[in-house]
Amino acid sequence: MINIRCDNKVFQLEGPMSIYDFAVKNSVKGFYAAKVNNRLHDLTFVIDSDCELQLLGITDPQVSHIYMRTVKLIFLLAVKRLYPDASVRFVCSISRGEYCEIDSVHVNTDTVKAITAEMRNIVAQNIKINRVVLPLERAMEIYRAQGYNDKCDMLEYRREKSVNLQECDGLFDYFYGYTMPYTSMAEKFCLHLYYPGIIIQAPRYELGGELPPLEISKKYTETLHNSYDWGGICNVRYISDINKMVDENGIQNLINMCEVKHSNHIYKIASSFCCKFHYISYIFFRHNNFCFCNWFFHMIYFLRI
Repeated sequence: MINIRCDNKVFQLEGPMSIYDFAVKNSVKGFYAAKVNNRLHDLTFVIDSDCELQLLGITDPQVSHIYMRTVKLIFLLAVKRLYPDASVRFVCSISRGEYCEIDSVHVNTDTVKAITAEMRNIVAQNIKINRVVLPLERAMEIYRAQGYNDKCDMLEYRREKSVNLQECDGLFDYFYGYTMPYTSMAEKFCLHLYYPGIIIQAPRYELGGELPPLEISKKYTETLHNSYDWGGICNVRYISDINKMVDENGIQNLINMCEVKHSNHIYKIASSFCCKFHYISYIFFRHNNFCFCNWFFHMIYFLRI
C-alpha cells in the first residue's frame, strides 16, 4: 500500500497512480499542478511511494506559468489548423501577457476572432497533452517538418542526447517547464489585437485567478520594439545566432556595437537635460547641492562635445 498525506488527511493507494488520477478519484477540483515532498511536478507524475502531496491551484505563482504555457500551446495548435504554412514568434511580455506575431498572416480583428474560436474548440475537445522524451536527432526532424528552423539551430548546441517535448494533436513544441495534461483545463484566456501581432492573456495568481486588464505602456512597448529591431540589425534575433557569433569569433564586434548604442542613448539623455537647463538649475541650487550640480553640468558639457 502507498500512503499519501494530503490536506491533513491520509489516503491509501493499492498501486502507483498519477497525481491527476488520484485527484479525480477523490473528487478534488481546481488544481493544475502539485508538489510531491515539496518538489514541483505536473499532474502526469506517477506516485509510487509514500509521500506528502500538495495540490496547487491558480493562486500559486508557479501555476500561473504552467497555465500560460498550456494556453500558448493551444494557441499554436489553433494557428496550425487555421494557417498551416504560418509560423508564430513569441516576442515579449506585454500587460502581463505574451505578445506574439504570426509570419505570413495579416493580423486583424477577424484573425483574432477566428483563432479564439478555434482555441475554444480545442479546449472543448479535451485533447491530451503528452510530455515525450525524444532523441536529439528525432526532435530536429520534427522541428524541420514544422518549420522551426531556429530551434533546430539551437539544438545543435545541446549537450544532452535527448529532448523533452510537449505533444498535442500532432503538434510538437518545447516549453521551459510543465504544462497541464488536458486542453480542457485551460478554459480561461483572452486574445487582444495589438498590431501587427496578438497579446495572449491567461489567469494571474496575484488577481486570484482572474484575467488581467489590458494595460499598454507606450514607452515600455516602444522600448521592447526598439530592442527587437536592434537584435535584427545585429543579426542576433535568436539565441542560436549568438552561439554562431561566438563560434565565428564575432562576439567582440557585437559588444562594440552595443556599447556605441548605449553611448548614443546616454548622449540623448544628457541632451534632453540641456533643453531643461534652467529648470534643473533651479532644483539643484534650491536644495544647495552645489557639488553634485557642478559635477552634473560638467558631465553634460563633456557629452555635448
